[in-house]
Amino acid sequence: MIDVRKIRLLAALQRLGTIAAVAEEMHISAPGVSMQLTALEKEIGLPLTRRQGRRLVLTAAGATLADHGHAILDRLSLAELELEALRAGTVGRYALAAFPSAARTFVADAYRTMLADTGAALEVRLTTEEPDSAIAALMTGDADLSVVHSYSNVPRNLPNGIESQHLGS
Repeated sequence: MIDVRKIRLLAALQRLGTIAAVAEEMHISAPGVSMQLTALEKEIGLPLTRRQGRRLVLTAAGATLADHGHAILDRLSLAELELEALRAGTVGRYALAAFPSAARTFVADAYRTMLADTGAALEVRLTTEEPDSAIAALMTGDADLSVVHSYSNVPRNLPNGIESQHLGS
């Protein structure tokens, strides 16, 4: 498996042109950069750089790997951004199961508010389920979130691993 950190160094060398510039940008020593690139060459089994006077230039293998490295690093950055948006709850696809009167009232209001938020890119698939079915859907993964009710004289016991949040009375 190719180490992404070493690919990052190789791609930076292609972009910046010198070990010193790479070291400065990555906040590591120049010998550290050289050692990492040497280790990458050993992993790959091909020379990735060669000396040209006082400069270090990429070989064909180095340029090819650096080009792929730029694409890989771009995709990793995009994945990190998308995961952060999911953590923040501003994007994603969610399945919601709610009992009918909740679906028609406060769930619909929340959905309307969510649609008005232009920064959010959420998709919600709503199904109306009675509480026992909604909890079962949550347990099987058919729902990501379930809105259920209970009565004060008959509390609802939730299965282990289910977190709950009181929404109202």
